[in-house]
Amino acid sequence: MELLNQAKYKRECYIMKKEEIITKVVNVIIDTMEKKNVLPWDQGILPVNGIEAISWSTGKAYTGINRLVLNMAGNRNGEYATFNNIKQAGGKVRKGEKSLPVIYYMMWNKEEKRPAEKNDNPDDVVPLLRLYNVFDVTTQVDWSDKGYKSKRTEIPEITEVETDKNIDSMIDTFAINTNLIIEYDAVESAYYKPLNHSVHLYKPEYHKTLAGYYGTAFHELIHSTSKGLKRPLGVGFGSEKYSAEEIVAECGAMLLGNILGIATKKENNNSAVYIAGWKKSIKQNPAWLFEGITKAEKAVDYFLQNSK
Repeated sequence: MELLNQAKYKRECYIMKKEEIITKVVNVIIDTMEKKNVLPWDQGILPVNGIEAISWSTGKAYTGINRLVLNMAGNRNGEYATFNNIKQAGGKVRKGEKSLPVIYYMMWNKEEKRPAEKNDNPDDVVPLLRLYNVFDVTTQVDWSDKGYKSKRTEIPEITEVETDKNIDSMIDTFAINTNLIIEYDAVESAYYKPLNHSVHLYKPEYHKTLAGYYGTAFHELIHSTSKGLKRPLGVGFGSEKYSAEEIVAECGAMLLGNILGIATKKENNNSAVYIAGWKKSIKQNPAWLFEGITKAEKAVDYFLQNSK
Protein backbone atom coordinates (compact mmCIF):
# COMPACT_ATOMS: atom_id res chain seq x y z
CA MET A 1 0.00 0.00 0.00
CA GLU A 2 1.23 3.48 -0.81
CA LEU A 3 1.19 5.66 2.27
CA LEU A 4 -0.61 8.98 2.05
CA ASN A 5 1.81 11.84 1.42
CA GLN A 6 1.61 15.56 2.04
CA ALA A 7 0.30 16.41 -1.43
CA LYS A 8 -2.65 14.04 -1.06
CA TYR A 9 -3.48 15.17 2.46
CA LYS A 10 -6.33 17.66 2.05
CA ARG A 11 -8.58 16.84 4.98
CA GLU A 12 -8.00 16.72 8.72
CA CYS A 13 -10.14 13.66 9.35
CA TYR A 14 -11.68 10.87 7.29
CA ILE A 15 -14.90 9.19 8.40
CA MET A 16 -15.05 5.89 6.55
CA LYS A 17 -16.66 2.51 6.80
CA LYS A 18 -15.11 0.32 9.48
CA GLU A 19 -13.98 -2.28 6.93
CA GLU A 20 -12.23 0.37 4.81
CA ILE A 21 -10.33 1.78 7.79
CA ILE A 22 -9.27 -1.65 9.02
CA THR A 23 -8.03 -2.57 5.55
CA LYS A 24 -6.07 0.69 5.20
CA VAL A 25 -4.35 0.33 8.57
CA VAL A 26 -3.59 -3.39 8.27
CA ASN A 27 -2.13 -2.82 4.80
CA VAL A 28 0.41 -0.45 6.36
CA ILE A 29 1.44 -3.21 8.76
CA ILE A 30 1.63 -5.84 6.01
CA ASP A 31 3.69 -3.49 3.84
CA THR A 32 6.12 -2.99 6.75
CA MET A 33 6.31 -6.74 7.36
CA GLU A 34 7.44 -7.18 3.77
CA LYS A 35 9.95 -4.32 3.77
CA LYS A 36 11.54 -4.94 7.18
CA ASN A 37 11.06 -8.71 7.40
CA VAL A 38 9.52 -8.37 10.87
CA LEU A 39 6.31 -9.30 12.63
CA PRO A 40 4.17 -6.73 14.51
CA TRP A 41 5.20 -8.19 17.87
CA ASP A 42 8.91 -8.71 17.19
CA GLN A 43 11.55 -7.51 19.62
CA GLY A 44 12.59 -4.06 18.48
CA ILE A 45 9.10 -2.84 17.60
CA LEU A 46 8.99 -1.37 21.09
CA PRO A 47 12.30 -0.23 22.59
CA VAL A 48 13.36 -1.66 25.94
CA ASN A 49 13.66 1.74 27.61
CA GLY A 50 9.89 2.16 27.56
CA ILE A 51 9.85 5.05 25.08
CA GLU A 52 7.07 4.76 22.52
CA ALA A 53 5.46 6.92 19.88
CA ILE A 54 3.21 9.51 21.49
CA SER A 55 0.58 12.03 20.45
CA TRP A 56 2.20 15.45 20.29
CA SER A 57 -1.07 17.16 21.25
CA THR A 58 -1.69 15.09 24.42
CA GLY A 59 1.75 13.74 25.31
CA LYS A 60 0.24 10.30 25.81
CA ALA A 61 1.42 7.04 24.27
CA TYR A 62 -0.79 5.48 21.63
CA THR A 63 -2.66 2.29 22.41
CA GLY A 64 -4.28 -0.51 20.46
CA ILE A 65 -3.64 -0.82 16.75
CA ASN A 66 -2.25 2.75 16.62
CA ARG A 67 0.55 1.63 18.92
CA LEU A 68 1.56 -1.13 16.50
CA VAL A 69 1.34 1.02 13.38
CA LEU A 70 3.42 3.96 14.65
CA ASN A 71 6.06 1.92 16.48
CA MET A 72 6.40 -0.60 13.67
CA ALA A 73 6.13 1.55 10.54
CA GLY A 74 7.18 4.88 11.99
CA ASN A 75 9.65 6.35 14.47
CA ARG A 76 9.43 4.65 17.85
CA ASN A 77 10.71 7.81 19.55
CA GLY A 78 8.38 9.99 17.51
CA GLU A 79 5.74 12.50 18.52
CA TYR A 80 2.87 12.54 16.06
CA ALA A 81 0.44 15.25 15.00
CA THR A 82 -1.87 16.03 12.09
CA PHE A 83 -0.91 18.33 9.24
CA ASN A 84 -3.17 21.12 10.54
CA ASN A 85 -1.94 20.80 14.14
CA ILE A 86 1.64 21.16 12.92
CA LYS A 87 0.79 24.14 10.72
CA GLN A 88 -1.04 25.92 13.55
CA ALA A 89 1.98 25.43 15.82
CA GLY A 90 4.33 27.07 13.31
CA GLY A 91 5.73 23.95 11.71
CA LYS A 92 5.87 22.89 8.08
CA VAL A 93 5.78 19.27 6.94
CA ARG A 94 8.66 18.71 4.52
CA LYS A 95 7.76 18.05 0.92
CA GLY A 96 7.41 14.36 0.09
CA GLU A 97 7.13 13.18 3.70
CA LYS A 98 4.73 10.27 4.17
CA SER A 99 2.11 10.13 6.87
CA LEU A 100 0.80 7.19 8.83
CA PRO A 101 -2.84 6.49 9.70
CA VAL A 102 -4.22 6.47 13.23
CA ILE A 103 -7.80 5.71 14.16
CA TYR A 104 -10.16 6.86 16.88
CA TYR A 105 -13.62 5.75 17.87
CA MET A 106 -16.33 8.34 18.32
CA MET A 107 -20.04 8.22 19.05
CA TRP A 108 -22.08 9.62 16.14
CA ASN A 109 -25.67 10.86 15.90
CA LYS A 110 -26.75 9.15 12.69
CA GLU A 111 -29.99 11.11 12.43
CA GLU A 112 -28.47 14.60 12.72
CA LYS A 113 -25.11 13.68 11.15
CA ARG A 114 -22.96 15.07 13.97
CA PRO A 115 -20.92 13.93 16.98
CA ALA A 116 -23.18 12.54 19.68
CA GLU A 117 -24.05 14.59 22.73
CA LYS A 118 -24.96 13.55 26.26
CA ASN A 119 -28.73 13.98 25.93
CA ASP A 120 -29.13 12.41 22.49
CA ASN A 121 -31.62 9.62 21.94
CA PRO A 122 -29.62 6.38 22.44
CA ASP A 123 -31.33 4.87 19.39
CA ASP A 124 -29.82 7.61 17.22
CA VAL A 125 -26.24 7.10 18.45
CA VAL A 126 -23.81 4.65 16.85
CA PRO A 127 -20.05 4.06 17.21
CA LEU A 128 -18.01 5.39 14.31
CA LEU A 129 -14.37 5.16 13.32
CA ARG A 130 -12.35 8.23 12.38
CA LEU A 131 -9.05 8.03 10.52
CA TYR A 132 -6.37 10.71 10.83
CA ASN A 133 -3.09 11.00 8.97
CA VAL A 134 -0.20 12.01 11.22
CA PHE A 135 3.45 13.05 10.83
CA ASP A 136 6.35 12.77 13.26
CA VAL A 137 7.12 16.31 14.45
CA THR A 138 10.67 15.30 15.43
CA THR A 139 11.85 14.08 12.02
CA GLN A 140 9.40 15.21 9.31
CA VAL A 141 8.81 18.86 10.14
CA ASP A 142 10.70 22.14 9.73
CA TRP A 143 9.96 24.53 12.58
CA SER A 144 9.77 28.31 12.81
CA ASP A 145 11.84 30.44 15.17
CA LYS A 146 9.59 29.36 18.03
CA GLY A 147 11.07 25.92 17.63
CA TYR A 148 9.85 22.48 18.54
CA LYS A 149 9.09 21.62 22.16
CA SER A 150 8.83 17.98 23.19
CA LYS A 151 5.65 16.88 24.94
CA ARG A 152 7.31 13.93 26.65
CA THR A 153 6.93 14.19 30.41
CA GLU A 154 9.43 11.50 31.42
CA ILE A 155 12.00 9.13 29.94
CA PRO A 156 12.29 5.76 31.73
CA GLU A 157 15.69 4.43 32.68
CA ILE A 158 17.08 1.52 30.68
CA THR A 159 17.23 -1.78 32.57
CA GLU A 160 20.02 -4.19 31.77
CA VAL A 161 18.88 -7.67 30.72
CA GLU A 162 19.66 -9.94 33.66
CA THR A 163 17.79 -12.12 36.12
CA ASP A 164 15.59 -9.64 37.89
CA LYS A 165 14.48 -10.62 41.39
CA ASN A 166 11.71 -8.03 41.31
CA ILE A 167 10.27 -9.48 38.12
CA ASP A 168 10.62 -13.02 39.42
CA SER A 169 8.79 -11.91 42.56
CA MET A 170 6.03 -10.35 40.44
CA ILE A 171 5.61 -13.63 38.55
CA ASP A 172 5.40 -15.57 41.83
CA THR A 173 2.86 -13.12 43.25
CA PHE A 174 0.78 -13.30 40.09
CA ALA A 175 0.76 -17.09 40.31
CA ILE A 176 -0.41 -16.99 43.95
CA ASN A 177 -3.12 -14.38 43.32
CA THR A 178 -4.52 -16.20 40.29
CA ASN A 179 -4.05 -19.77 41.57
CA LEU A 180 -1.69 -20.47 38.69
CA ILE A 181 0.67 -23.44 38.86
CA ILE A 182 4.14 -22.81 37.39
CA GLU A 183 6.25 -25.87 36.65
CA TYR A 184 9.78 -25.93 35.21
CA ASP A 185 9.33 -29.25 33.46
CA ALA A 186 8.95 -28.39 29.76
CA VAL A 187 10.51 -30.94 27.41
CA GLU A 188 9.76 -30.04 23.80
CA SER A 189 8.29 -26.57 24.26
CA ALA A 190 6.82 -24.29 26.91
CA TYR A 191 3.05 -24.22 27.14
CA TYR A 192 -0.04 -23.21 29.12
CA LYS A 193 -2.41 -26.00 30.19
CA PRO A 194 -5.97 -24.67 30.74
CA LEU A 195 -7.21 -27.97 32.22
CA ASN A 196 -5.43 -27.37 35.53
CA HIS A 197 -4.45 -23.73 34.97
CA SER A 198 -0.73 -24.36 34.78
CA VAL A 199 2.25 -22.91 32.91
CA HIS A 200 5.15 -25.20 31.98
CA LEU A 201 8.53 -23.62 31.29
CA TYR A 202 12.16 -24.59 30.77
CA LYS A 203 14.45 -23.65 33.63
CA PRO A 204 16.22 -20.30 33.02
CA GLU A 205 19.61 -21.99 32.62
CA TYR A 206 18.31 -24.03 29.69
CA HIS A 207 17.83 -20.87 27.61
CA LYS A 208 20.60 -19.39 25.50
CA THR A 209 19.80 -15.96 26.95
CA LEU A 210 17.84 -14.68 29.92
CA ALA A 211 15.97 -12.46 27.48
CA GLY A 212 14.82 -15.64 25.76
CA TYR A 213 13.65 -17.06 29.09
CA TYR A 214 11.59 -14.00 29.97
CA GLY A 215 10.15 -13.76 26.47
CA THR A 216 8.88 -17.34 26.73
CA ALA A 217 7.64 -16.87 30.30
CA PHE A 218 5.74 -13.68 29.45
CA HIS A 219 4.15 -15.38 26.43
CA GLU A 220 2.78 -18.28 28.50
CA LEU A 221 1.74 -16.01 31.37
CA ILE A 222 -0.33 -13.94 28.95
CA HIS A 223 -2.01 -17.17 27.79
CA SER A 224 -2.83 -17.91 31.43
CA THR A 225 -4.74 -14.62 31.79
CA SER A 226 -7.40 -16.13 29.53
CA LYS A 227 -8.97 -17.81 32.57
CA GLY A 228 -9.39 -14.67 34.67
CA LEU A 229 -10.44 -12.55 31.69
CA LYS A 230 -12.71 -15.28 30.30
CA ARG A 231 -10.93 -15.13 26.93
CA PRO A 232 -11.67 -18.21 24.78
CA LEU A 233 -8.68 -20.28 23.68
CA GLY A 234 -8.42 -22.14 20.40
CA VAL A 235 -8.19 -25.90 20.26
CA GLY A 236 -5.79 -27.32 17.72
CA PHE A 237 -2.70 -25.78 16.14
CA GLY A 238 -3.58 -23.57 13.18
CA SER A 239 -7.24 -23.06 14.04
CA GLU A 240 -8.66 -19.53 13.88
CA LYS A 241 -9.05 -19.18 17.65
CA TYR A 242 -5.58 -20.62 18.20
CA SER A 243 -4.00 -18.13 15.80
CA ALA A 244 -5.96 -15.21 17.24
CA GLU A 245 -4.83 -16.16 20.77
CA GLU A 246 -1.21 -16.42 19.62
CA ILE A 247 -1.37 -12.79 18.50
CA VAL A 248 -2.63 -11.85 21.97
CA ALA A 249 0.22 -13.74 23.64
CA GLU A 250 2.91 -12.41 21.27
CA CYS A 251 1.78 -8.80 21.62
CA GLY A 252 1.33 -9.18 25.37
CA ALA A 253 4.85 -10.56 25.82
CA MET A 254 6.24 -7.65 23.83
CA LEU A 255 4.31 -5.10 25.93
CA LEU A 256 5.32 -6.71 29.23
CA GLY A 257 8.96 -6.75 28.17
CA ASN A 258 8.68 -3.08 27.29
CA ILE A 259 7.06 -2.12 30.59
CA LEU A 260 9.40 -4.19 32.77
CA GLY A 261 12.56 -3.24 30.88
CA ILE A 262 13.43 -6.71 29.61
CA ALA A 263 14.36 -7.31 25.97
CA THR A 264 12.15 -10.33 25.31
CA LYS A 265 13.97 -11.41 22.19
CA LYS A 266 13.13 -14.91 21.04
CA GLU A 267 15.88 -17.39 20.43
CA ASN A 268 14.63 -18.49 17.03
CA ASN A 269 14.83 -16.17 14.05
CA ASN A 270 11.75 -15.59 11.93
CA SER A 271 12.02 -17.46 8.65
CA ALA A 272 10.63 -15.99 5.44
CA VAL A 273 8.04 -18.77 5.36
CA TYR A 274 6.95 -18.04 8.94
CA ILE A 275 6.51 -14.33 8.24
CA ALA A 276 4.73 -15.04 4.96
CA GLY A 277 2.33 -17.33 6.81
CA TRP A 278 1.43 -14.69 9.36
CA LYS A 279 1.17 -12.03 6.66
CA LYS A 280 -1.38 -14.16 4.81
CA SER A 281 -3.35 -14.85 8.00
CA ILE A 282 -3.44 -11.19 9.05
CA LYS A 283 -4.46 -10.10 5.57
CA GLN A 284 -7.31 -12.62 5.56
CA ASN A 285 -8.29 -11.83 9.15
CA PRO A 286 -7.38 -8.18 9.87
CA ALA A 287 -9.64 -8.11 12.94
CA TRP A 288 -7.23 -10.51 14.67
CA LEU A 289 -4.61 -7.78 14.90
CA PHE A 290 -7.06 -5.07 15.95
CA GLU A 291 -8.63 -7.24 18.63
CA GLY A 292 -5.36 -8.97 19.54
CA ILE A 293 -3.45 -5.87 20.62
CA THR A 294 -6.45 -4.61 22.63
CA LYS A 295 -6.83 -7.97 24.39
CA ALA A 296 -3.06 -8.04 24.97
CA GLU A 297 -3.20 -4.66 26.71
CA LYS A 298 -6.00 -5.95 28.96
CA ALA A 299 -4.00 -9.11 29.69
CA VAL A 300 -0.92 -7.07 30.65
CA ASP A 301 -3.02 -4.84 32.93
CA TYR A 302 -4.46 -7.97 34.53
CA PHE A 303 -0.97 -9.36 35.13
CA LEU A 304 0.30 -6.10 36.62
CA GLN A 305 -2.75 -5.72 38.88
CA ASN A 306 -2.33 -9.26 40.21
CA SER A 307 1.44 -9.17 40.63
CA LYS A 308 1.59 -6.53 43.35
